[in-house]
Formats: sequence, structure tokens, C-alpha cells
Amino acid sequence: MSGVKNKKNSFKDEYVRRFELLQEMIISCYVDWYILECYQREHEEKKRLLSQHRILYHIFALLKQDLCLNLWKICYDSGKKACTLQALVDYLRKENIKSEYRKSECWKSLRKPISEARNKYLAHSDFERDTGIILIAELKKLLDESRDTLNGLALKGYGVKGLTDISLSIYEMQTIRDVKSLLLL
Repeated sequence: MSGVKNKKNSFKDEYVRRFELLQEMIISCYVDWYILECYQREHEEKKRLLSQHRILYHIFALLKQDLCLNLWKICYDSGKKACTLQALVDYLRKENIKSEYRKSECWKSLRKPISEARNKYLAHSDFERDTGIILIAELKKLLDESRDTLNGLALKGYGVKGLTDISLSIYEMQTIRDVKSLLLL
């Protein structure tokens, strides 16, 4: 009897670990998004000195790269030890727990450009970087879909909770407050 309980506890621990890691990655993507969105609004409202633009431009270019790379990790990484939405679905299936995970048109359409950006620019430094344009709005759509998918994988009775609009609005308010205070320096 204790063997069954230990197996359930080890499943629960591993499931929670995987779920929470994916959730942290998704939250990190949302924070990147909130910072980029806040900067864009502030940039349009106020004209900054050129020297400030260079520094901020560099920071926000890094944020875009981070957002893109994290979404690649969450959605497309195929490494054996990768913590992806698909790996979580596979883990649940291995434990005979059915879960829904359908790859959307957005997921399918962004796979190639995000993977090429990762392979040619974000993780490596190829001379040929013709990866096409990935719009931030497309990344945001993929991020929202990833959140919805992870929320759909939140099993009741395991102590995990999905990311609600309310919990994300708290991250958004804190991030916007922090960005505005930094822009005033």
C-alpha cells in the first residue's frame, strides 16, 4: 500500500515541479511583454535624448530576444530534458492522465520563424540571419495560448493553480510601476 502512495507522491512532486517551472517561464514572458508595452507607450508620449534612446533601445532589444527565446523553450524545444508544454502533456499521458493539447494555427505558423531566429541569431551568431520578421503581437498571441494550455493542464487536487487575468494584472501593475520609476531616473 505504501508503494502506491509513494508512486503517487513522486508523480505529484514531479508534476508540480514541471508545472511550476513552465508557469515561471510564462510569467517571465509576460513581464517582458509588459515592459515592452510600457516602454512603447512612454516612448510615444515623451521624446528622450538620443543617448537615453540608445541605452533603452538596447535593453528593449534584449527583452524582445528573451521573450522570443523563452517562447521557443516553452513551445518548441525538442531536447530530451526540455521542460515544454508538450513534455508536460507527454508526462501526464505516461501516467495515464488524459489532457488536451492542440497545436493552434498560431503555434504552427510561428514554429519555423521562431526556431530559425533561435538557431541563427538568439543562440548562435550565424552570418546569414535572414529569419523574416516576427511581430511582437504574434508572440503575445502565442504567449496567451501557452498560458491557456498550461491552465488546461492544471490538475485539481495537486496544489497548482493556473494563471488568471487577476494574477497577471498584479504582475502588470508592478512591472509598469517599476518601469516608469526607472524611466524617470
